[in-house]
Amino acid sequence: MNPTIKILCGAEPFGFGPCSKLTTILNFIKKFDVSFDFYGKGSAYAFFKQNVGEHAIRTEEDIREINQVNYDAVISVMDWEVVAWGYHNKVPVYFFDSLYWCWNWPPSDRSEIEKRLAKMQGSSFDSLIDYLDSLPNHLQIYAAHYLATKSYIQYYPTCLRNDGSEEILKPIVIQPMVDLSLKKEEIRDTIVISLSGLQNPLLNETDIKSYVELIRELTKPVLGMHASNYKIVWAVNEEVIGLAEETLEVEIRPISQKEFLALLNKTVVLLAPAGITTIYETIFYETPIIILPEQHNGHYKNYLNLHNNENNKVIPQCLINHRLQLLSPTDPLENTKELFGIYYEMLLGDREELLKELQQELIEQVEYCTGSHGNRMTLVEDQKNVIYSNFGVIDSYQDVLTNIFTKQYY
Repeated sequence: MNPTIKILCGAEPFGFGPCSKLTTILNFIKKFDVSFDFYGKGSAYAFFKQNVGEHAIRTEEDIREINQVNYDAVISVMDWEVVAWGYHNKVPVYFFDSLYWCWNWPPSDRSEIEKRLAKMQGSSFDSLIDYLDSLPNHLQIYAAHYLATKSYIQYYPTCLRNDGSEEILKPIVIQPMVDLSLKKEEIRDTIVISLSGLQNPLLNETDIKSYVELIRELTKPVLGMHASNYKIVWAVNEEVIGLAEETLEVEIRPISQKEFLALLNKTVVLLAPAGITTIYETIFYETPIIILPEQHNGHYKNYLNLHNNENNKVIPQCLINHRLQLLSPTDPLENTKELFGIYYEMLLGDREELLKELQQELIEQVEYCTGSHGNRMTLVEDQKNVIYSNFGVIDSYQDVLTNIFTKQYY
C-alpha cells in the first residue's frame, strides 16, 4: 500500500481569491491518498478556518518555526513563504498564480533576484526568508515562480507576457480553477450582493466601513424595486460581518465558499467587485455579473483585460476609474487612496451626480437580467465569450493535479 502523501499548503492573504483556489485544489486532491497542513495569516487564515477547519491549520506564527516535519510536497497559491520552505527543504513545490499577467517585473529586478538567489544556495533558511521578506509583493511573486518546481498560471484573456519572463519561468497555462461540483439547475429567485474579501493591505477599517456604506447607498434604489419579488442576500467576509450588519442594518450570516457556489445556482444576477475568482465562478455557474466600484485598483486592471468597446455592455460596471480620469491610475496605493477619497465625497453628498449615475446603471442592468430568462442567458453567453476569447486547448487544474499525484508519486 502506498504511503499517504503529506502536503504543506498556503495562500496569499489578499482578499479571498487565492484562498478559494487553494480550497478548490484541496477538495479535488482528496480523492488521492493525501493529507495536508495549512500555514497562513490574515484573511487566508480566516478563510481556511471557515471553509476547511482548524484541525488542518498549523499554529506557528512564523514560517521559520516549521521544522522537523517531513512533507512530500508544497502547494502554494501565490504564497511565497511556503514556497521558500519547500525550496529550502528540497521538497517539490507546485505554485499556482492567477494574476501572472498583471505583475510588473522589470528585467533589471528579475536579474537581480536571480543572481541573489543563486548566491544564496546553501544559505540558512533565515537568510532566505529575510531576503524574500525585504522584496515588494510583486517581486516576491516572481521569486516564488523562480524557486518553484513547477508554476501554473490560471488562464485569463491577455494572460501571457511579452517581457521575456516566460522563457525563464516556463509556466504552464491552465483553465480557471472553479469547483463545478455544486452546479445544478434551480429556480433563480435571488439577487446577491457580494462585498468580496474586503480585507487587503491597501485598506484600513475606516475604508472598509466607508465601502460598505457606499454599496448600501448605491444599491438602495435597485433593491427597493426588487425586494418584493426576489430574495436579497448579502455575501460578506466573516471577519467584518459585525461592521456590515451595523452599517447595512440587516442580519447577515457568514457564507462559506461551498455555500456561495450553491447560492449562485439560485441567483438571477450578482453584484460584486471585479475579483477574478468571483468573475469566473459567477460565469461558470451561468449567473450574470454586474461590477461594483473598486475596492482597490487591481479590480480595474481585471476589468480592462476583459474590456473593449464591444464588451462595454457585456460586462456592466460601476467602476470609478472607467468614469473619471484619476491622477495615479497605475499606482496601487495612490489609486486606491484616490478612489476612497471619491467614495467619502459621495457619502457626504459632494458627488451626487456620480452617485445617481451609478444607481441608474444598476437599475437598468438588474432590470434587464430580471426581465426574462432569455435576457439573463444572453448576457451569460456574451460574458462567457469574453472570458473564453483565445482560450485554445489547455489543461484543466484537475488534469495537472491528477498528473502530479499519480505519475509523480506512484
